[in-house]
Amino acid sequence: MQKSENQQIKQIFLDYCGKETTMEGKSFAKLAKDLKLTDSKKLTPTDVDLVFAKIKDKNARRICFGEFLNGLELIA
Repeated sequence: MQKSENQQIKQIFLDYCGKETTMEGKSFAKLAKDLKLTDSKKLTPTDVDLVFAKIKDKNARRICFGEFLNGLELIA
């Protein structure tokens, strides 16, 4: 991934984080919905929730940028 692409992805991540520097599951799901990644057959909202649960630390409620990138890989 090129540096400018990584910066663009980081900015999108931060935009969905709001005032925080980490992202919650609700924002992760909103990002998937806004990008029209979810549908009724291939990637459901439940699938997105499961990806989020898989990438976050066990007791965490939010994810950092690195975990976000892992989540994008899993969705792809």
